[in-house]
Amino acid sequence: MRDTLMEEFRSTGHQLFDSHVLPGHRLAKNFFEAGGFAARSIIMHHSDLGDGGRRIRAQFLPPAES
Repeated sequence: MRDTLMEEFRSTGHQLFDSHVLPGHRLAKNFFEAGGFAARSIIMHHSDLGDGGRRIRAQFLPPAES
């Protein structure tokens, strides 16, 4: 899912990817790290470039507890 979305974004010229992961949400952090993202504070980041480029942000919200 993550890789498919990143390929779609790349096809439209996006080269930098950030995603917010809530503190303590280890599964979400592992999900992004498995795709090459690196933790920068609590913001997960992956770049196809050294720097520059366009950015798109996605936010993961865990399901509400009932």
